[in-house]
Amino acid sequence: MMDASLIYLVVVCSVYATAGLGVLAYIGCRWIAKAARSFSAHFRHAPLTRRGLWRAIARAEALVLLLYTAVNGWALGFSVHDITKLEERAATVASVNFLITFLGGRTNPFTDFFQVSLRTHYLVHHWAGRIGCLEAILHGALAGAALIAIFLSSLWFTRAWQGRWFGRIHVVLYVAAMGGLAYHAYLLATVPFKIVVFGSWGVWTLSHLVIIVRKWTRARVTGVPGGDGAAVQFAVMATHPVRVFPGCYFYVYFPRRPWYSFFHGRRLMLLAFDASLSMKTSDLSFLTLRHDGTSALRDASRILLNGPYGLDIALHEYETVFLVAKGMGIAGVLSHALYIARRKRHDDSVRDEASRLWDSDEFVFRDATRRLILVWFLEHNSQDVWVADQLKLLQEMDKDNGLADGTVCGDTGFVDNIRTSVLENTTAERDITFVEAEFRPQGSEYVNHRMNVAA
Repeated sequence: MMDASLIYLVVVCSVYATAGLGVLAYIGCRWIAKAARSFSAHFRHAPLTRRGLWRAIARAEALVLLLYTAVNGWALGFSVHDITKLEERAATVASVNFLITFLGGRTNPFTDFFQVSLRTHYLVHHWAGRIGCLEAILHGALAGAALIAIFLSSLWFTRAWQGRWFGRIHVVLYVAAMGGLAYHAYLLATVPFKIVVFGSWGVWTLSHLVIIVRKWTRARVTGVPGGDGAAVQFAVMATHPVRVFPGCYFYVYFPRRPWYSFFHGRRLMLLAFDASLSMKTSDLSFLTLRHDGTSALRDASRILLNGPYGLDIALHEYETVFLVAKGMGIAGVLSHALYIARRKRHDDSVRDEASRLWDSDEFVFRDATRRLILVWFLEHNSQDVWVADQLKLLQEMDKDNGLADGTVCGDTGFVDNIRTSVLENTTAERDITFVEAEFRPQGSEYVNHRMNVAA
């Protein structure tokens, strides 16, 4: 039998060892969290360059592209000793890259299912297509002309030059090149090559069937209140409830007589929605700049919706939410603010009822958000009418914001404008005290004292 003193020694040493490991684990977790934040700030989200065309690509994305290119180079050159082998290898590798490219273009249901951002989706589509085109050109000249044209037309300066014709030209060249590739695979290629090519076509067909069956929705325009001349907000009623979430977007196909414009669906962010706890609704609102499609919008007009798509970033899980928009960017953030405010109002009403009915078992969200800040920079003063109703609704849903004070310092015109704004927004439910600072700057030139920020 072990001596009692030895047992005591083992127990004490075990306690010390456990405590030491706990401290090391705590320090390690903090270091990992700090390193993760540093990685996110300086590598994952930081642009590759501060200026120029490469500023749209993050450093992490640039590294992935570099590795992707290196893997393609290795796949082409590994154990290759003659030109014939290189041509065959180029055909196979190009087909694999085209499998990735097939899922590009507009948002694909597969990438949406895996919550891949639209920015990453297009980045993969562009570079996989360019590398695949070069590899296919290396293989042979059967579809070389079309592939060269696709490669050149995909570059940024040619896209800008083509304007709205880019999509049409790209589709025509794509069909020509892929048709030649399929014909080439059917006549000459080996079985593995045929599997890759026709498997790609099968995946492409399946993705479009998913869109047709699950993503297409008919809708009727229920209101076109207009705008300031540059933008238009319109509401639609879908034929059946659609599951939505804040920050999602739809491809909207506007009416063109006498048929729908199937090739010109515009990607519009969902501005506002009135959803139940199941997040299903038929009432949707959109905000867009005026164009030839909106000119045909009338009450009871029929349109097509393809969606929703997008990332559900669950902002209600954060304690402080800071939303910033400029101009038309309000369409991308306002739905988040309205969604969080609705959930808070729901919880407040349930708690008020529960205080009267002790056995109430109604569902509450219990969001983590304690502070929501929305800042909207106006590019011109008339933009504030775009979403005036939604901003007013957002203010009305915040019943517990307490006393508010507005202190202003400026010249006479500026102070008078702020005073008028405070008085217009003071109601029985929202008490705002106006205070003018004792100091008044001298020599200010009156230009335009209308506020240029909506918050």
